[in-house]
Amino acid sequence: MLPFASTLYFSVSRVLAQTPPGGGAAPLGDGAGGGGGGTGGTGTQGSPSSFLPMLLFGFLIFMVITMVMSGRREKKARAQLLSSLAKHDKVQTAGGMIGTIVEIKGEEVVLKVDESTNTKVRFSRNSVTTILKKGRGGSETLPEPETVDSAP
Repeated sequence: MLPFASTLYFSVSRVLAQTPPGGGAAPLGDGAGGGGGGTGGTGTQGSPSSFLPMLLFGFLIFMVITMVMSGRREKKARAQLLSSLAKHDKVQTAGGMIGTIVEIKGEEVVLKVDESTNTKVRFSRNSVTTILKKGRGGSETLPEPETVDSAP
């Protein structure tokens, strides 16, 4: 459960407890004996206590939808990153290791981490978090780099 959910629940229940039975509306008088000038009591149209639960519920729905949509967007971006891995890309792993992709075998990636000693380390493809620099060589066809056109 979310940490603020219990606070939200108690706030809403407190507001609902203050609302009189019948939705908070006093019966409208016909003007006789009501002493008054024609308004006939307090209605729920201007009452902020009856609008507050609906507002909180709407806000809660909005927050849930926002979280679901951002999760989908992040998952899609992550899948696109992993599918675009190619030889000679300089990448960073979840552990912070930086290297150049030498070989890709299914779900494994072989990184060259030291040029002088030719040290190679195998990682899971899912451990790659960032592509630092796209590679230029290799037998695979790489997509052309995006160029930023300056507007005149």
